[in-house]
Amino acid sequence: MDAAGSNEANRNVIAQANFRLSFGVLVAVTIACVHWFGHPGAGTSHGLVLGMLSGYIAYAAIARWLAARPEWLANHDLVVITAVIDPLILSAWMYFAGGSSMIFVAFYLFTTLGFGFRVGTRPMHICQIFSLAGFALVVMTSPTWQGNLLFAASHALLLVVVPLYAASLVRRINAAREAAEFGSRAKSQLLAKVSHELR
Repeated sequence: MDAAGSNEANRNVIAQANFRLSFGVLVAVTIACVHWFGHPGAGTSHGLVLGMLSGYIAYAAIARWLAARPEWLANHDLVVITAVIDPLILSAWMYFAGGSSMIFVAFYLFTTLGFGFRVGTRPMHICQIFSLAGFALVVMTSPTWQGNLLFAASHALLLVVVPLYAASLVRRINAAREAAEFGSRAKSQLLAKVSHELR
């Protein structure tokens, strides 16, 4: 990868980390508030939820710190690690949220597609696999989801189909961008050559 491509990749990784630190923490705080003031999960203590919230904020802050320091952890490695951890953390929240977890199931897709459009289809598919695995564990172990298997199946289907469709769109966008960049370079080279010949 050339320097320009490396810089763009680093900017995308930082953008993903910024989003996790801002929006992700906002979602985690919202889930915690729903637990405290809404419909808490069975047997879930406030201390456990507070610990999970603190752990997520620390994780998001560390990921942001590492994103700005690729010499500590390569961008590719950080992306793969976070593509695994993000959906697993969401799955833990989903399990402990109890009945209110149905409000937040769409964040699996939001997280997965965020990787796809910011950093590429490979990390998106990694996130997709772990989202499906995490959601399957939640469905198998949560009484809330055991009572709503049809709803769970419809969301699992979305977790399979939507990222696959998004991946095809990302590939087409990237191909169109590469073609446009190639055309722009060819035009610049032609103009430079004509200008040189005229001189």
